[in-house]
Amino acid sequence: MVLACPNEGPALVNHVAKEAFVIALSDPILQLKVIEREPKTVEDALNIAVKMEAYQASVVPPESDKGALDHKAKHKVKSTYAMEGTEQTAPAGEDGMVLIHKRLSELQAECTSTQEEIGRVKAQKEGAERKAAQAAQAAKAAAQAAKSANPSAAAGPASNPGGSGN
Repeated sequence: MVLACPNEGPALVNHVAKEAFVIALSDPILQLKVIEREPKTVEDALNIAVKMEAYQASVVPPESDKGALDHKAKHKVKSTYAMEGTEQTAPAGEDGMVLIHKRLSELQAECTSTQEEIGRVKAQKEGAERKAAQAAQAAKAAAQAAKSANPSAAAGPASNPGGSGN
């Protein structure tokens, strides 16, 4: 974008980003509300859209029981839950509770399995760290032993003042 219009700079990039964000909103009414508020940045447009969606969700009443005539009637809310990436409608009544308890048990078992696996990985990590520390100590000890066994080699050729160098 900057290469196509080098004189425009960040202002044009910001404008195009805001327009793309507004177009990506799937609700035309929400698009209009965001545009009306004249956001200066993409972040402003996002904040406006989030607020508008929250306001909309707070004023829309849940599905009411069609047979109830007074305002004190219990509201029926359609329950949904996600499982393995697909949306499923929860069956009403005891079948729904049985299904929920079954899924809860499955999730608890999966959680326990994951915790056990984490424990195994941590133990492997600690073992590897111990072995690495022991190897470092052994290397350090070997270097010290080599220095003490041959002190003239550790000092190098500069410590031989009487030598010719060849």
